[in-house]
Amino acid sequence: MVKFVFISGPPGSGKSTQAKLISDYLGYGFFDTGDMVRRLIADGTLKMGDRLAEGFLMPEKQTLIYAKRELGELLEKENKGFVISGIPRSHAQAIEIDGEEGIVKWLTGKFSKGELLFINLEIPEGESIKRNLARHQGRVDDRMDVLKTRLKVFKETTLPSFEELKKLGYRVIKIDGRPSIETVFENIKKHLE
Repeated sequence: MVKFVFISGPPGSGKSTQAKLISDYLGYGFFDTGDMVRRLIADGTLKMGDRLAEGFLMPEKQTLIYAKRELGELLEKENKGFVISGIPRSHAQAIEIDGEEGIVKWLTGKFSKGELLFINLEIPEGESIKRNLARHQGRVDDRMDVLKTRLKVFKETTLPSFEELKKLGYRVIKIDGRPSIETVFENIKKHLE
């Protein structure tokens, strides 16, 4: 049985929407690193607000450390699975960065590979841009300059990391993120049992 569902995709692919639907469907917790970073900036823990507003991502190792700490605390409190969005963004963040065990390796030390599922929501770059510019949520990553940076990072770093995880024996699936929310979710559900 899948215990951890990692959901990834380019900006605007519907990651958060689908992650919440999966979380509700399975009765699992939802852990989003973007939400975590915004909260850490708001409460003053992180002083990167200006750099993030310019489109820079939080350093990978720093994100990893905070994510493992928060997810570890959640796992101690709740004996259930989790849907995880926003991490890993790279193969190093999945396996190891400068001596810091990556999130996937860390979880595999506690659970089996078969309990981890990686879902990549696929949408074309033009669709990503269209969706982000249309959502009007006031998010920094809805600006064209920031969006181009995020798309570049996703294409050059995140996508290859999922291919590497597949080679290591993890279950990685691709889902077309272009249809309706309901259709995408129905396609995801086929892989959750």
